[in-house]
Amino acid sequence: MPAALSQPYPSRPVRLLIPSTPGGSVDTIARTLGPKVSERWGQQLVVENRPGAGGMIAGDLVAKSAPDGYTLLLGTIAALATNVSLQKKLPYDPLKDFAPVTLVATQNLMLVIHPSVPAKTVKELVRFAKAQPGKLSFASAGNGSGSHLAMNFPSILSALPHLRSGRVRALAVTGAKRTRAAPGLPTMQEAGIKDYESMTWYAVVAPAGTQPDIVTRISSEIAGIVKQPEIADRLSKEGADPVGGTPQEFGRYLRSEIEKWRKVIRAAGIQPS
Repeated sequence: MPAALSQPYPSRPVRLLIPSTPGGSVDTIARTLGPKVSERWGQQLVVENRPGAGGMIAGDLVAKSAPDGYTLLLGTIAALATNVSLQKKLPYDPLKDFAPVTLVATQNLMLVIHPSVPAKTVKELVRFAKAQPGKLSFASAGNGSGSHLAMNFPSILSALPHLRSGRVRALAVTGAKRTRAAPGLPTMQEAGIKDYESMTWYAVVAPAGTQPDIVTRISSEIAGIVKQPEIADRLSKEGADPVGGTPQEFGRYLRSEIEKWRKVIRAAGIQPS
């Protein structure tokens, strides 16, 4: 026992659960970081896809895992910030059941439409929708996701391949300023939607009770990696803005996001399910 307890962290592979299927934005970010983290630690970071229930499946698994630093969650705005206001029976408390590690990246969403829709701008889309009540429908990544609360906007990482192939037409991005990944697209505010701003984000958390020195080690390693020019450039080109930061900084950000989206959800009259 003393010998086992004295082993430096990590002494075996670390699992990183992500609440999405392969190929999505959170999956892309996880697999961009994975090789670099494995290289720095000398232990493999094993990315596991656990999609479903707006991130609750992956979140619940991590919340109930041993607090030893060997099971982590790359969570999203849904899993960590909005579900608490959207679900009557959330199986975990995002503030009590997780130890915040680091905010990895933020990202614009992108308003895209099928090419058959006769609109080339956001204002034209609004006019068309008003003139054709009940005709248009929209899709999202699931209840409580950033794309759901924004209306029908996928992340830029998810949208870009379809935009490049011509399968969708992009009208605007949702951040306060234009993105490097699609500099020609206006923001929603530039397109005439006053005060509109919505961002999604990706962050690492560990089970509550994980030793502070382990949390600090994970945070500093991942924050350092996302700021490496190679990784930062790769993420930026795909529309994600690298952040990094301390557990304390992300803890404050998480609390502010929970409160922000609680107000939005109540104002929109969305009822918990």
